[in-house]
Amino acid sequence: MMYEKRLDRARKLQREQRGLEEEYNGEKLYEPSLEDELEEGDMPALVISAILTFLPIAIVALVGMILLACLFFRINLF
Repeated sequence: MMYEKRLDRARKLQREQRGLEEEYNGEKLYEPSLEDELEEGDMPALVISAILTFLPIAIVALVGMILLACLFFRINLF
């Protein structure tokens, strides 16, 4: 990495300022699960937003494929 020495010095300075003299030993720190981060009502909101995002795209793609198939097989829809 280009600035590895600078980053190491900055991390060391931050540890000293926080009073953490020990080195990081590579242990995985606590990572909150999805349930810890979501509030009540977030999951239905995520599902609704995903539907509102992907459904119109899927409909347009489906209509486009149908129109291409009609052109390819010379089917008259109108």
